[in-house]
Amino acid sequence: MTGGSTPHTERDREVLQERLAVQGLIAGTLSVIFVLLVRLAGGRAFAPPQLAELGVALVGFAYLASWGLARGRALPHRALQGLDVGLIVCVGIGCGLHGWFGPTADTRFDSLLAINNALLVRAILLPSTPVRTLGIGAAALVPVVAPALAALAGLFSPPSYIGLQLQAAIFVGWALVLLVVPVLVSRIVYDLRREVASAKRLGPYELGERIGAGAMGEVFRANHALLRRATAIKLLRAERAGEAAIARFEREVQLTASLTHPNTVAVYDFGRTSDRVFYYAMELLDGWNLREIVERGGPLPPERAVHILRQICASLNEAHQQGLVHRDIKAANVMLCRRAGMYDVVKVVDFGLAQVVRGPAAMGADGLVVGTPAYLAPEGWRGTAVGPRTDLYAVGVLAYYLVSGSLPFVGIELMALCHAHLERPAPPLQDVAPSVPAAYAALVADCLAKSPSDRPTSAEALDSTLAAIGADLPAWEPSAARAWWAKQRPGAPVESTSSSGLQSTLLLPDR
Repeated sequence: MTGGSTPHTERDREVLQERLAVQGLIAGTLSVIFVLLVRLAGGRAFAPPQLAELGVALVGFAYLASWGLARGRALPHRALQGLDVGLIVCVGIGCGLHGWFGPTADTRFDSLLAINNALLVRAILLPSTPVRTLGIGAAALVPVVAPALAALAGLFSPPSYIGLQLQAAIFVGWALVLLVVPVLVSRIVYDLRREVASAKRLGPYELGERIGAGAMGEVFRANHALLRRATAIKLLRAERAGEAAIARFEREVQLTASLTHPNTVAVYDFGRTSDRVFYYAMELLDGWNLREIVERGGPLPPERAVHILRQICASLNEAHQQGLVHRDIKAANVMLCRRAGMYDVVKVVDFGLAQVVRGPAAMGADGLVVGTPAYLAPEGWRGTAVGPRTDLYAVGVLAYYLVSGSLPFVGIELMALCHAHLERPAPPLQDVAPSVPAAYAALVADCLAKSPSDRPTSAEALDSTLAAIGADLPAWEPSAARAWWAKQRPGAPVESTSSSGLQSTLLLPDR
């Protein structure tokens, strides 16, 4: 903002500088055109300028100068405020010269109208407090009103076609009226901007552009107001998700916020707004999810797939050790990022369906089983139990997808998909991806075993097997990852578009 006691943010400074530049360019150009048209119309294109014309030229120069200063490098907020005051004072002086040294008394009233227009444009473009607008407006009107009062006191003798007392009264009266209107406009614009800023603030976070959306919520780029840390904010609205789902999700976010592994997305904060919107803040990720990467570039080489899968296992291992099961591992919930000069860094996101497992297994919360159908383990379809090995089944589906570009069971309707996961073995991986090593294909088959007891015993055990497979493959060197990233189009950070972990997610009543 341009006034008041509210602390100025960087966005306030940027808006003020942008608006000063726009105002300066438009008003300055119009002022120059006005002078040229008046001189051409009066047949004085090359005649020496009169003092009244110099007044209008001063107005145009002041606006164009403010445009030149504001369009350059970033200026401090206090310097921009000074530029704002200096500009409007120059406009007032220029209008005063034009009005009081013009050919007729009418130009004096024209100068009042010009000042009013300048103040109105400023009140609309440069949001500021009404008090500041009042002070700046009064300073701008002094060069126009003061000569009328000086003439009344006998200190100045301009040509006059009406009595000096009447002229002074009219000037002062009109000046007060014309000052009130910009102040009222400024109050309205200032209050509207404060309301918008408040609506875009969640606790200490200032919302920016939307970067993802789902069935029950949205994801926004945001900044912490004090730390200035880039953040992703996920919003869930009670009217879409349901109050029970929001309450459950809030409990789960509290649990997943305790996860600290570098391959797990960091949750910074969470809370609720007064209008029942639940939000949580997480690190903003620079990259793409695995579904986007495979859809854009096709299957990955086995060595790169192993590199990615081992990081997923590391993230899940910490969660499983704390008794948390993700329950929605899928390509769209695994981000591949650049972090601190490193490439192909995995971030597992959307722990929104995570569940605390007490004992060897636990049923879905609230009598529901949840997950994405194409990745859902047989026990998930039955609604009987979930556990760490439920996540490992989904990792097996993902491992299949990364090197083949297709899922084990696709292109069938929901009940047939359910039957396939429960009864049918997955098509052999080497039939769809012949170049995949036999050991990799065998590990995928183990992960896709129908019985949890036939799968790897833990994420740590799965990681060890992947390490052994990777030892027989060409190393996925950092230089190869860097070269791949160098070929990608630049773009905004991408966050998983599932706003609450429930997008594209199946919910079945317990049987």
